[in-house]
Amino acid sequence: MKFSHLFVSLLCLSSMTACASKREPTQKSLFPPNVRIYRSPVKEVWKAVTDTVQFDFLMPFEVKDEKAGRFSTEVVRDYQPYQKNKFRISGTLVFDGTGVVVTLYKHQQVEQNGEWVTVASDLMLEDKILTMVAKKLQLKNQPK
Repeated sequence: MKFSHLFVSLLCLSSMTACASKREPTQKSLFPPNVRIYRSPVKEVWKAVTDTVQFDFLMPFEVKDEKAGRFSTEVVRDYQPYQKNKFRISGTLVFDGTGVVVTLYKHQQVEQNGEWVTVASDLMLEDKILTMVAKKLQLKNQPK
């Protein structure tokens, strides 16, 4: 008899804990790691994104068109031991009526048997850039 009461008590406790631990999804989790929406003016978001790419990640631009809301970096060559790698970051900024949607793309190729082969991005670099942009915009918009 005591065992069944203990079991029921634990079951109730675990179900209450599960309900209490559910959190609202964050804005970041609603999108893939290479997409964010920022609720700041388009010019501020453009500056934060392009400054982050160019100055924090040291990638110079090949194309940078603020009016069209798109950019692309020069090709970055990364020679790791046993693997040649090259990539560029491109991005688009679009105002959707509620915020500025920023999408980044990492176009990556690796050398295999003397040929360049396109590989899918792991989305880590795009996520790092967009996270840093969010921090910059938060700092800029904090009351002084």
